[in-house]
Amino acid sequence: MMQVFGGKHVPEMRGPVENRVYVGNLPWQATWQDLKDHMKKAGEVTYADIFKEASGRSQGCGLVAYSTADAAQRATFELHDSELFGRKLLVREDRDDTSEGRQGCRVYVGNLAWSVTW
Repeated sequence: MMQVFGGKHVPEMRGPVENRVYVGNLPWQATWQDLKDHMKKAGEVTYADIFKEASGRSQGCGLVAYSTADAAQRATFELHDSELFGRKLLVREDRDDTSEGRQGCRVYVGNLAWSVTW
């Protein structure tokens, strides 16, 4: 299930953070299935999705969840700098665990006094 934050479609976080990797520099035409098929070279992929703009256009990055932390670690070593549709991918551990309440990068604070400054 895709979540929407700030007008952008963000993949749902699935599985423990140590089983997930962030994949950057994805080609625009890559689909979640292309990503999953490429990333399964490192182990069993349980989930793969791509970040999208509100318009549906890819943001060029995505998340992949593996069945084990070892497979995720293997992906960072073996698939970093691998090519998908002629582009070298950036593969690193997923550092953000949004399953614990983090739902985006913006905070709105209202009803502040006029004297408040940065």
